[in-house]
Amino acid sequence: MNHVHKENFPGEVFIRNTSAKKSLVVLLPVTRVGEMNVRNWERILQVIAKSEVVALVVLDKTPSAEATEFFSTHENSIKSDIYLVRRTPGEAIYDSQSVVTIDRDLWILQLHDDDEWGGVLSLPSDPKDFELFSPNFILVGKHGSEVLGWESSPPARINFTALPASVWNRFTLFIRSQGGHAAGSVDATLNLMSRLICEYKALETFDYKYNNRHWENQKQAKGNLEKLAREDGWENLSSEEFQLLNRRIDALSALIFFHDLMSGSIENERLILIRDFKLSRKKRIHLRTRFFVYQIFKYTMSVKLFRAENSDAIERQNFIRNRINVDRLILLSTKVRTQQDVMNLVKLIQDSGEFPLLKKRFEFWAATFQ
Repeated sequence: MNHVHKENFPGEVFIRNTSAKKSLVVLLPVTRVGEMNVRNWERILQVIAKSEVVALVVLDKTPSAEATEFFSTHENSIKSDIYLVRRTPGEAIYDSQSVVTIDRDLWILQLHDDDEWGGVLSLPSDPKDFELFSPNFILVGKHGSEVLGWESSPPARINFTALPASVWNRFTLFIRSQGGHAAGSVDATLNLMSRLICEYKALETFDYKYNNRHWENQKQAKGNLEKLAREDGWENLSSEEFQLLNRRIDALSALIFFHDLMSGSIENERLILIRDFKLSRKKRIHLRTRFFVYQIFKYTMSVKLFRAENSDAIERQNFIRNRINVDRLILLSTKVRTQQDVMNLVKLIQDSGEFPLLKKRFEFWAATFQ
């Protein structure tokens, strides 16, 4: 008999291993309601009914708790436990996930109801503690679909990969240690840490079709990164460059935070991540050129802009000032060679504006790199 757990408070939600054997947990974040979404909820129940899944965890961020109502109504159609976790609509996806921790001998895998997938979810007979299990991964775009191998997959694949409790619980602690607010690109951090800690195993009984709609070309990727930066709380520094810089700092801090789960020294990985701050020669030239151009704009337009009182002129003035600040800090980041340099850079960034959503993250970085 399954058990339905309804959680309407912001505290931690612990998924118990009621099967007393190594098993899977399926995590379903839900934000939208529509005919397609409801069809996929029905398909999820069908998949779980024929799979070996100990629990379904629904993160319900729908406007009026429609997902909670649906899964409560259909609770008797599956044998797995169901956890219905109500979260604030609009909350960032990884902030919601950070409240979920899982019992030992469990692995957790996500399904998103705006993608396509199918098959049977089941762990092998004797999974090892530091093995991860990834379904067949099909990247879907405007020009067709492509089956990707593990090494050539985008970081987002890690969301749809079964991760062991030791890695998942450390990941959620990593987010909560930053005040419960993670960068939108933190899946790249999880991807890197999982690959350093775990051994990849194929889960060939299940297919996951990932829609690449936000990353199909450079323009879409740039726009999505800028959007993530604004949502993350970077305020006047919101840009593609700063979202990527956040990712680099996050990766280095995560290497320290996860290091005890890794076998052997982390020094080589640390040096590799430090080198990532250098950027390519082409990117550095582009940044320096743009920085110089904006400095000229600021100088030649300063009298006109500062005398003007209309909103358009003020907006242009602020844009130029912000772009100069972004490029200055990114150029400084290319000089990072040590963890002390990272600490100094974080302090410069923190002093360059007001970032209320990032206060705890700055504190976490400072404590991690000291």
